[in-house]
Amino acid sequence: DKTKNEIIEILRELPVAYKSWIHERYEEAESLENSQTEVAEQNLKLCSEAVSRINDGIDLLVEDDLALEAFCLSNKAMLLQQVHYNRKTREIEDSWEELPSFPPKLAINQGKWRVFQLAFILMNLRGAFRGYQDPSRELVDLIWFPTGGGKTEAYLGLSAYVIFVRRLHNPDDAGCTVLMRYTLRLLTVQQFQRAASLICACENIRKSYPVNK
Repeated sequence: DKTKNEIIEILRELPVAYKSWIHERYEEAESLENSQTEVAEQNLKLCSEAVSRINDGIDLLVEDDLALEAFCLSNKAMLLQQVHYNRKTREIEDSWEELPSFPPKLAINQGKWRVFQLAFILMNLRGAFRGYQDPSRELVDLIWFPTGGGKTEAYLGLSAYVIFVRRLHNPDDAGCTVLMRYTLRLLTVQQFQRAASLICACENIRKSYPVNK
């Protein structure tokens, strides 16, 4: 387990690298035609706003221990569901295999966030933590990424965070926390399976959590 300072230090690397990338794109924009430069600068301004939101999310983890705890638990839940989801489907006659112990044995491609996934979660930490009191709740973030790129994990990670924030605030608050809406496609079945796997992981964590918390 990493300490709070170690976690924050690792997370800070993301906005620093992103800000450096934006600076390089500004230099490239100077060589474009005037009409293209204007559009490029508008887009890069939005990127800079995203950096500010990412830093604000990390600041929340520094300021509030409950937010940090919810963030760590959501990461644990996502890891457990990732390992569990990739297991072979159980046949009726097979013996039951419990959820993996923590930390589980990981494959090379497991236990890692893609940059845009982590950025999306960090951008929304404060809004998800403060609820309607935060101005960012007026924003709608669209994850624009190719199929199979990891969009589902991004919003499931944030969903897990919201769930843990709510239950840590009030252990008796077991109402509806997240609404998911899907189109009627075969892909919906896979989305439901992933979400169900995450909820099972969250429940597994809740059952093993200290009662006094």
